[in-house]
This record gives sequence, structure tokens and C-alpha cells, in this order.
Amino acid sequence: MWGGISLGKKLFFGVAIVLLLLVIVGGWSLKGISQIVDDGMEVVAGNRLKGEILQREVEHLNWVNRINAFITNRQIKEIDVQLDHTKCGFGKWYYGDGRHEAELLVPELKTVLASIEEPHKRLHVSARKIKEAYKNTDPNLPGFLAGREEAETILATETQTQLAAVKQHFHELVSITSQKILTEKQMLTNATDTKTVVITVSILAIILGAVMGVLFVTSLRKLLLEVVNNIVISSSQISTTINEQERISAMQATSINETSTTMEELGRSARQSSEQADSAAKGAQSAMDFANQGVSKIEATLRSMESAKDRVDIIAQQMLLLSEQAGQIRQITEMVSDFASETKMLAMNAAVEAVRAGEHGKGFAVLAVETRKLADESKSSTELINGLVKSINKATDVTVIATKDGSKTVEDGIDIAHGTAETFQNVNEAIYTSVEGVQQISMNVRQQSTAIKQVVEAIKSINIGAKETSSVISQVKVGVENLNQSAKTLHKMV
Repeated sequence: MWGGISLGKKLFFGVAIVLLLLVIVGGWSLKGISQIVDDGMEVVAGNRLKGEILQREVEHLNWVNRINAFITNRQIKEIDVQLDHTKCGFGKWYYGDGRHEAELLVPELKTVLASIEEPHKRLHVSARKIKEAYKNTDPNLPGFLAGREEAETILATETQTQLAAVKQHFHELVSITSQKILTEKQMLTNATDTKTVVITVSILAIILGAVMGVLFVTSLRKLLLEVVNNIVISSSQISTTINEQERISAMQATSINETSTTMEELGRSARQSSEQADSAAKGAQSAMDFANQGVSKIEATLRSMESAKDRVDIIAQQMLLLSEQAGQIRQITEMVSDFASETKMLAMNAAVEAVRAGEHGKGFAVLAVETRKLADESKSSTELINGLVKSINKATDVTVIATKDGSKTVEDGIDIAHGTAETFQNVNEAIYTSVEGVQQISMNVRQQSTAIKQVVEAIKSINIGAKETSSVISQVKVGVENLNQSAKTLHKMV
């Protein structure tokens, strides 16, 4: 199976297997080193936590000793301890970040840390009670001994009891931390195991690499024999092919010259197309600017027409109001006309009664005549007013109809203007699309022009290369002959 695999695959598989083993060694080493570092950090953090707990235990022992000295030593006038359980060393650690970090490191500490809070608080409360009970101001006072005995009782029954509970919790914290955190011995054991695995895998990689190297060298020797034989056979064929290549190179040089001329003409045409595309893009841009101006003017016209429509509506409302008022005037004039007719009838009756009255009714008769004349004039005036009101109503009706027609015409004009604005907007979008297309065409033409220029330069380089190739082919002939001779020599060596 190994003999049927190509040399390249053999080389690939050999290198891949060695690299895979190296990757495994490197990965295992990296994992081991990372684990060692993590174990070291865990050990350091555990030792620091245990040292912190032991230090707080010692501080509380000293704290109780100072309370005891305060009670027993008459030279000490003031109790010199922290009475606030949140401000002592352990309190700051407990209510600060220290407790949170400890619980993250060893989650099993949460229960013990929760249970230590109450006895620790009572411990500091007992100190406050001692301070209140034992006031060391004047030992000659009668209550001095009683206060001292009360303070000693509090110290024995409360302070010492709570101190014992706190110490027990401290010991539990240290015990749990020791159980859950790695020791230095365990860390060294893990590091030794990692070292053993890395050395073993490294030795396997070296052995496998050596085996793969032997197999590869054996395969390479066989392949070299085959290659040398093939070189000897092919060298004569290459010599014949080189002769044919000389003839083809001459033909290629001629074709390249013609292609170079054609590409130069194509480049000039591309530059002209680029200039025309730029001109078209400028024209399309101008058209788009005009279209934008048209849209702006139509929008202004729309605003004016909408304003005119609002004014026409106001006029129509005013004309309707005027028509209603004219109708009211007509009703009033009709009432005045009826009143004038009745006044005229009363004046006629008064004149008849004045005639009957004889000489005593002459003055009254003159008044009746004047009243009848006034009634006639009032009736004539009301008829004239009615005629004017009818003319006003007729003109008002005509004006209302014309106003409605004008409003409809304005609305139709607004609709037309909206349609025109939409049409201009569509034209504007089409022109914008055309501008983008023309700009894209212009850019493409410029790119083509640049590419054609590069092709011309490349063809010129190819032409030079073809000429150089033609001169080199003769040198290759000599090289092929030397290769044939070297192949024969190599065959003898292998």
C-alpha cells in the first residue's frame, strides 16, 4: 500500500504525522503549563486566604486580651478596642470584597461565613456592655467593685463564649479551605505527570519521524532512478521540441507586433469613448438639476393653489352668510311693507273720521293725509329694497355657484399639479439612474483604457521576452545536452 502512494503524498503524510505529534505535544504542554499556573494561583490564593483567617483569629485573641487588661489593670483608663463589628479587621474583610473573593474561590465557605456573622457581632456587643458596666474612673467609689464584677461576668459568660464560637468558625474556614484548595504536594504531582506525558509523546514523535524519514528516503531513491531514466529518454525529445520552438518564437514575435499596433488603436478609441461618456454624464447631471428646479417650482405652485383654494372656500362661506343676511333683510322689508299698508288704511279711516268731525277734525285730516303719504313712501321704499335684495340674492347665488366652480377648478389644478410633480419626480429618478449609469460607463471605459494601456505595455514586454527567448533557446540546446550527460552520470551514482 505504501509503494502505491506518490512521493508528494508520502512527504505530505510524513510531515503531517510529525506535525500532528508536535501539535499534540505543544497542546498538551500548553494545557499542562496552564494547569500548573492555575494550580499555583489556586495554592497561592488558598494560602493567602488561610493566612488571612488565622491573622483575624489572632487579632480577636489580642482584642479579648486588651479587654481583659482593661478590666484587671487599673492603670488603663479607657478600653482600647474596636467596638463596631463592621470596622474591625475581620469586619472590613467580611463586609468588603474579601468575603466575596473567598466565596468565589471556595463556594463551600458560604454557609460557614453566614453563620459566623452573628457570634462575631455579639462578641463586639459584649465589649460595649463591659465598657458600660465597668467605668474605670475612680477606684475608691463604692460601686467600683460591683461594676468590675459585672464586667468580669460579661467577659466570662458572653465574650469568651462568643470568642470560642468565632474561633470554631475560623477553624472550620481553614479546614474547608485546606480540603478544597490544592496543596503544594498535589501541585507538584500534577506537574510531574504533565512532564512525563510530554516527554513520552516527544519520544514517540522522534521515533515516528525517524521511521517516516527512512521510508521517505527509500521511496525517494526509487523515484530518482525512475526520474533519471525518464530524463535520459526525454532529453532527446526536448532537443527536437526546442528546434520547433525556435520556429514558433519567430512567428509569435511577428504576431505580437501586429497585436501591439491593434491594442494601441483600441486604446485611443477607449479614451475617446471615455471623454464622450464624461460629456454625457455632465449633460445628464444638468438635466437632473433642471428637473429638480421644476419639482421645486411645482411644489411652490401647489402651495399657492392650495392657498387660493382656502381663500375661495372662505369667500363661499362669506357669500352664503351674505345670502342669509339678505333673506333676513327681505323679511324685515316685507314686515315694513305690511306695516305701511296697515298705516295707510288707518290714515284713510282717520280722514273719514275727520270729515265726519267737521270743523274740529280739519287738523286731524291734514295729519291723516301726511301719514298716508308717508305710508305710501315707506311702501315704495320697501318695494325698492325688496328689488335690491332680490338682485343681491341672485348675484349671491351666481357668485356661490362660480365660487364652487372655481374651488373645483382649483382642486383639479392641484390634482394636476400633484400628478405633474410626481411625473417630474419620476423623471428626476430616471435621470439620476441615467447619471449613475453614465458615470459607471465612464468609469468602466476609463478602466478599460487603463487596462488596454497595461496590455500594450505587457505585449511590448512579451515582444522583448520573445526576442530574448529566441536567443535563449540556442543556449537551452547546450543545456539539454549537458542535462543528458548529467542524467547518465546520476544514473551511475544511484
